[in-house]
Amino acid sequence: MDFSDPDAPFSPSTLTRKEIRFLQAGLTIKRHYFDDLDGLWGRKSQEALEKFIRIDLNEDHAPTNLDVMQLAVTTVVEFRLLGWSQTTFPGVELTLLTPQLQADESNGSDEGESYFMGDMALRRLVLSRSEMRATHKKSDPSAELIYSIRQKRIWASFVDYTDGVVFVYSRNNRGNWNTILVAAEREDVGRLLLVIAPLFRGNSVDIEPSNRFNRLTDRFLEEFDQAQATEEEKKPPRQNGSGNGKTRKEDDPRGTGTGFAVNAEGYLLTNAHVVKECRALKVRGKPAFIVDKDENFDLALVHVPDLEPAGIAIFADTPAALNSDITTAGFPLSGLLGGLNITRGTVAARKGLGGSGVNMQITAPLQPGNSGGPAVNASGQVVGVVVAKLNATAIAEAIGDIPQNVNFAIRGTIAQLFLHQNGITPQKAVSGEPLAPEEIASRLSAYTFLINCF
Repeated sequence: MDFSDPDAPFSPSTLTRKEIRFLQAGLTIKRHYFDDLDGLWGRKSQEALEKFIRIDLNEDHAPTNLDVMQLAVTTVVEFRLLGWSQTTFPGVELTLLTPQLQADESNGSDEGESYFMGDMALRRLVLSRSEMRATHKKSDPSAELIYSIRQKRIWASFVDYTDGVVFVYSRNNRGNWNTILVAAEREDVGRLLLVIAPLFRGNSVDIEPSNRFNRLTDRFLEEFDQAQATEEEKKPPRQNGSGNGKTRKEDDPRGTGTGFAVNAEGYLLTNAHVVKECRALKVRGKPAFIVDKDENFDLALVHVPDLEPAGIAIFADTPAALNSDITTAGFPLSGLLGGLNITRGTVAARKGLGGSGVNMQITAPLQPGNSGGPAVNASGQVVGVVVAKLNATAIAEAIGDIPQNVNFAIRGTIAQLFLHQNGITPQKAVSGEPLAPEEIASRLSAYTFLINCF
């Protein structure tokens, strides 16, 4: 593929077999490709690419090099963010391609080894050395059996439940039944399909981006960062919080953001970019300290030892539904607007930029300073962490188009995984009745804080 001529018609002959297999994986995640990851470009691969152009890119034209470049970049970013890699599971003789894994501490010995996968929207991977029969109709009468395979050495069932999809696969190896169970939210069926793809081949599939795809992604991200930096240089010097036109004083914060309490011990969740390059942090005049930050997910954990929050965030047990109500809390343009700011909107898309499963797109109005604040559902449960609005000018310089009112929040499942990794068990609610907007605002004000960066 000639990256210097992005408008040229796409020809699969310019790709290696490894690169084709990687693109097939990307199209599988996006639920456009449902076939063997064989690295051979055929009719189904071509049709899947055309669906990607029509559905994901919202274009209607024959595939070009630029289309494939965008598919490659978004898939590389997906692999980097969620840590897709081959994982060998001892005892069950299985090697699968999975997102980042985290052991489930509540795992019971009767069920085998249990894991959370990636952003936890792929909810569960259970491995067992005993036969597991699908009893979907007994446990949930509303479940729909998508397909079922019953052979002498292989049993498999794909079941659509009311709260997601479940795949159960058992193979008889030398008299021992090895079983895998994968549960996923419905919108993450593509990731589930990529996990289970090797099972029907009988061997593992090593999928990773080529050097050429990695260089392409690095170049795109570098150009994007440069466009953002150029936009920052165009801004006037930062004024102090009073908004009276005076330049910032030495003891004034160089920046502000938002954080929210995730337990009663003064631990706040915020964005990594809020605390980046800060010499010191203060919350309500008290010193705050960075416990950990993950720039890939743009999350950070901050500890304020003397803070006693009036409440703590309760996370939703399930992701926010498309077009569901969203309320955000934060301190935008601190000193100019003054105090906690509450905005309302909806979930516009369950995916982020480039189809990323890390973020979701929301319509709630956001401004600088909102970053790191909670996004809650109609029951006041956290479903996301605000990452502020998309820089329209920077995107225009990078891709030549101007997005309108595009705002994002990191999915709550990602935030929960980050907290688990830092030894904090987030409070969760299985369900809840809708609350009055005034009650939601009251609860948000109890655990949302202004973070000052010095």
